[in-house]
Amino acid sequence: MTTTTTTTLSEVDAVELTRITSLAHSVGLDSLDLRADVEEAATGEADPEQAADDHNAGLDTQLRYLIGVLGAEGTETLVREAADRRADTALAAIISSATTLRELRSGPSYAPDRWQHATTELVHALETLPRAVSAPAPDDPDAEFLRALHRALTDTPAMREQYFDRNLLLAVAAKQQFMLAARGAATAPMLCDNVEADPQFLVLYLELPADDDGFGNLGTPRQIARHIPLELLKWFLPHVEQVSATDSRAPWWDHSDKAETWRRMQEWVTTPTTGSDPHEPGADPGLPAPRVRASRYEVTYLPEDHPDFHGFFVEVISRGLGRWLVKDVFGRCYSRDGHRDLEPSRSTRTDAWCEQFWFTDLATAITTATHVAPALKVNGRFTLRQALGDTPVDGGGEVADS
Repeated sequence: MTTTTTTTLSEVDAVELTRITSLAHSVGLDSLDLRADVEEAATGEADPEQAADDHNAGLDTQLRYLIGVLGAEGTETLVREAADRRADTALAAIISSATTLRELRSGPSYAPDRWQHATTELVHALETLPRAVSAPAPDDPDAEFLRALHRALTDTPAMREQYFDRNLLLAVAAKQQFMLAARGAATAPMLCDNVEADPQFLVLYLELPADDDGFGNLGTPRQIARHIPLELLKWFLPHVEQVSATDSRAPWWDHSDKAETWRRMQEWVTTPTTGSDPHEPGADPGLPAPRVRASRYEVTYLPEDHPDFHGFFVEVISRGLGRWLVKDVFGRCYSRDGHRDLEPSRSTRTDAWCEQFWFTDLATAITTATHVAPALKVNGRFTLRQALGDTPVDGGGEVADS
């Protein structure tokens, strides 16, 4: 049996891993960029092929392994070389796609497929290039050129407006979290030196509130980290404490990239509040108590993870004022006497139809559904008994409400 090994790093290398991982994410690398480097580094292992497979499981795993084998300096060199390759590929793609678009524009006929391909390639290259050249090495002879290129690509009125909005919203969120923390309802935000030692930026750390904060169950981890230009520090003080990266109180970056950060924020903002926090505003005392009712029941003989589950369940659906409708997965409605029909639209539905197909007793509607479900057929021939593997149906389906 093959086991995956984990590279153990010294305390110094662990700090370097954080810095180099941040650098790799900032220039837009992914695991494909370092796959060949890991395979080459693994040639000294007892089983090079297995070692390469073990340590090519994501960018963070690759960097940890490379630092263990090559050291921080060697790994940083590989990261910067990969960024250079990305930049060179993007520049070549810009030239190629722009040339193609120019030819198509002046050509005799419109070629939609070639136009779409060239446009997609150009957009992707323009998105890739600014990140790939965003962090040149201080001793890189082309560093000044790369910084100028990055400014030319990103320092536009539209981009400046977007960053202004983004940074101002972060300042608003930081102040609000500071106020919640003062009442014991959140973790205080914090500004920390940039681990990449860039003097122009600080890192803002926010912790999304947890379930016992009264804001819904997000789970862990909940860290949000964002770079803040030093010139905007006035927006965040005195609401946010600033500490050195070496301070024992400094947050430890959990290696979340932008995609993961976006996922956390999206999950948090869409999670209903629990009302468990004593400082969370309660309901308006002038309103009556809310009413909660089940408006739909599923009647089924198959477990939810069964591959044929969706072909053999019947719904009992509320139509308001104590009236219920029995409907199968194909949209057919059933009456007490066994007749079935598609439900008419609201404008064409008659009182006679409603009297025949609407139930005024929930128990009777559910009983009808338990008799309908075993009789369903998928594609006109596949039956519930076949889905169950010829297991007898005892006439008592499972009922779930929603």
